[in-house]
Amino acid sequence: MKQVVEHPIIGNITINIRKGLRSVTYRVSTKGVSISTPPEMAHKLFPLSTQRIEWIQNAQTQMESRKVTLLITPEHPLQTLTFRVAFEPRKAQKPLFTARFQESTLTIGYFEQLDLNLQPQQQVVHRIVKLYLKREAEQYLPKRLQQLASTLGYRFSDVKINSARGRWGSCNSKGSINLSCYLMMLPSELIDYVLVHELCHTKEMNHGEPFKKRIRAHFPRFGELDKQLRIHGRRTAALMA
Repeated sequence: MKQVVEHPIIGNITINIRKGLRSVTYRVSTKGVSISTPPEMAHKLFPLSTQRIEWIQNAQTQMESRKVTLLITPEHPLQTLTFRVAFEPRKAQKPLFTARFQESTLTIGYFEQLDLNLQPQQQVVHRIVKLYLKREAEQYLPKRLQQLASTLGYRFSDVKINSARGRWGSCNSKGSINLSCYLMMLPSELIDYVLVHELCHTKEMNHGEPFKKRIRAHFPRFGELDKQLRIHGRRTAALMA
């Protein structure tokens, strides 16, 4: 069961009441503050202690300091793996935005009096970009995954493209691989690293030493690549789509 409680200092807090939990856990993420609790402890959550409120506020402050603002404007162009984003001001007010894809360029037309730096306009721009990221990902990623699998000697059952933000990819025990369309915002080496990472999971499902030995054989610098993924992940998470 899920419910939202408005706290006078913290604001909205999502309460997740779940059977089977043994303890209360607190989480602060880009989606807000949440508390997961077993049913028998739900009535003891409030009032929050002073120490707990300070912990939540500190976590929120740290998250804000790490937040990356991804502006996509004529002054801040975006280049993805397969296309670049360009802008074209128009005198016509309706529609406010248009999109045209040609020769590896996504051209976003916009009413010239709009301030593209403002959040409402950026949300529209980001949604348009996401639409074409998904389209390009569906064309590129399955083919590249098959190329790498054939070259390196792996087999997978199928591949699906999604819009996941929390993870670049996943692989289940049946060899079915899921890949995020946001991979298209990464450099080609990092994309290949994620794809090979998931292919390795067709042989080793966990991240134990056998898995590390396998991924190290393909990418000796895998530790450094993991760090780069985290950096790019923060930038990708700023795409408001």
